[in-house]
Amino acid sequence: MKENKQTAFSVFFTQLHKLLPAGMLFSVLAVIFMTLTIGLSAILAQSTGIKGFNSIFIWALGLIPTTICYSGLVKVVRKYAVEKEFVPVFPLYLRTVGDNIKGFLLLGIFVYLISCCSFYSLLFYFSMLRANRAFGIALTAYSFFTLMMIVMLFYLPLLTVTYELRYRDIFKNAVYLAFKKPVKNLLTFLMSAALIGGSVVGILFSQGALRIVIIVVAAAVVPLTVTYIAVAMVSKGMQEVVGYFTGENRLSVKPLSESEKEELIERTSDNTEDDYIFVNGRMIRNPNKKGEESK
Repeated sequence: MKENKQTAFSVFFTQLHKLLPAGMLFSVLAVIFMTLTIGLSAILAQSTGIKGFNSIFIWALGLIPTTICYSGLVKVVRKYAVEKEFVPVFPLYLRTVGDNIKGFLLLGIFVYLISCCSFYSLLFYFSMLRANRAFGIALTAYSFFTLMMIVMLFYLPLLTVTYELRYRDIFKNAVYLAFKKPVKNLLTFLMSAALIGGSVVGILFSQGALRIVIIVVAAAVVPLTVTYIAVAMVSKGMQEVVGYFTGENRLSVKPLSESEKEELIERTSDNTEDDYIFVNGRMIRNPNKKGEESK
C-alpha cells in the first residue's frame, strides 16, 4: 500500500465530510445522556431539595455513558489522523464502542469523579479568597492539578482504545506523558481551549436564530475538532513511549538497544507480577512475567 503523505491537519479538511457524521453522532448521544441526567436531577430536586450547584453529582452522571461513546470518536479520528485509513465511520464507531465498554466505563467514572471534585474544590477555594487570601495558594495548586488531569485526558482515551494494557499501566503512561511532553501538551490545551472559548463567546454574544445556529454547529464540530487536535498532537509522543501501533490495533514495541536490554534484565529480575515495565521512558512487556501471558 502506498504511504499517504498528507499531514494530519490536511486530512482533517479533505476528509471532514466523512469525519463530521462521527462527530455529530457522538454529540447527539452526549446530548441525550446529559439531558436524561439533568432531567433526573430536576425530578430529584423536587423530593430531596438538592438544587443548583449541589446537583452536579446527579447530572454529571451523564458523563459516564458519554465517555463510553467517546471511544468510537477517538478510534475514528485515530484512523484518519494518524493511520491515514479513510474507513467508513459508522461501522467503526459502533464496533469500537461495543468493544470498549469495560475500559471506557472505568474512564467514565474517572472523568465523573474528577469533574465533580474539581468543580466543587475550585468553587470553594475561589469563594474563600475573599475571607482569606491564603486560599489562593490552595486554589493555584488545585488549578494546576485540574490542568494535569485535563492533559491526562488527552492520552487516556487514545491509550485505552489503542493498546491492550491493564488499567494501572494506562494511567501510569498517561501520567508519564503528561509531564514528559509539556510544550506539546500546553499547545494542545491552548488550541482546544481557544476553540471551546470561541464557541462559548459566540453563543453568549449572539441572539435569536443565530444563537441556535451557533449552538448546533458548535455541538457538531467542536467535540470532533478538539478530539482531532488532541489525537494528532499527542499520538507521535505516545507511540515513542508506549510502542508503535498498526491498523490492527496491536502493541508493537521498538527494538531495544544493548544498554536497554541490560537495564531490562537488571530491573525485572525480581518483578514477576507486572505485565509491562518502564525502560528508558518506554513501557514494554515484562519478560519475567509469570503465569498467563499479558494481553
